[in-house]
Amino acid sequence: MSDPVEYLDLDDLIGVERSLAKLLANTEQFVRGLPANHVLLFGERGTGKSSAVRGLVARFGARGLRVVEVRKQDLLQLPRVLEALRGAPWRF
Repeated sequence: MSDPVEYLDLDDLIGVERSLAKLLANTEQFVRGLPANHVLLFGERGTGKSSAVRGLVARFGARGLRVVEVRKQDLLQLPRVLEALRGAPWRF
């Protein structure tokens, strides 16, 4: 099965350097198994939220970072998704 994620170089994101630096530092902690914060990306359409996530996967994927996308209509299934992921060797 092919990988549906289009990877992006985080250096291509312009104007969000301060936020991106915080996101990178937090993600580095997370993939190392150290204390990290949950992250909520918010903003208007087209402000780079999805691009930032694709860039994080490109940068940290080889170190075990994975992304699971849950559609809005499937949010009630989130506990089942989390249970299915529990114990997996990757960081989600």
